[in-house]
Amino acid sequence: MKYRVKSQLDHEEKGGILDDCGPSSVAAMVSWVNKYAPGKDFSAADGIAAKTKATGKIDKQGVSDNGSTLADLILTARQLGANARWAKDWNDVINSAKAGAAIGVWVEQPFGYPKDLEVSEWHERWKRWWWVKQHQPTRTYGHMTSAVYDPEDGWQWACPTRSGKGKEEFGVKIDEKILLTLCDSKRLSKKHVAPAYKHTIIVEAKSAAPAPAPVKPTPCPACGGTGIKK
Repeated sequence: MKYRVKSQLDHEEKGGILDDCGPSSVAAMVSWVNKYAPGKDFSAADGIAAKTKATGKIDKQGVSDNGSTLADLILTARQLGANARWAKDWNDVINSAKAGAAIGVWVEQPFGYPKDLEVSEWHERWKRWWWVKQHQPTRTYGHMTSAVYDPEDGWQWACPTRSGKGKEEFGVKIDEKILLTLCDSKRLSKKHVAPAYKHTIIVEAKSAAPAPAPVKPTPCPACGGTGIKK
């Protein structure tokens, strides 16, 4: 099953403000864990409305004020009828995803990203603008994205600055190593120094079975064992 993007681009506010990456990503995650069942396939607008109801925070139009904490997004996912929680460790992230959960990934986009990782046409367009017009070639921004695992389609990562249409209808294929890099973006940028798993949340369907017990890693002898304004 392919992972559908729920784009925040349809909710651009006056002044070029995009501050809905969190609830847009939650809409994508909750839709995924419910397998896009009728009545449980949510839009970015549904996610934004759920966040307002769950947190009491009203998004003022034309103001960059709808940035989300991970705690806000846990409440938002629950408002949409899913289970949501903090990750316990990295094994919990991987095992939960392989059991059908969706993973919220808080990043400092695009710090530390692989050069060939496809983000979005929006990002590429504005990256060039920041570089050429504003002389900020290394500009980054706090952002919420999400990832899932499918037995056939593998790991997939969705940035809500993708349009959700045409070639950007779905997330991009990644691997577990890239997922770790994305989850570690905040720490690598020194914007939030914490282990990679602390930059994630786990969203599960209400009927989801518990994730398998973490597999104890085998020691390796060789190695020693947030809103965007244009």
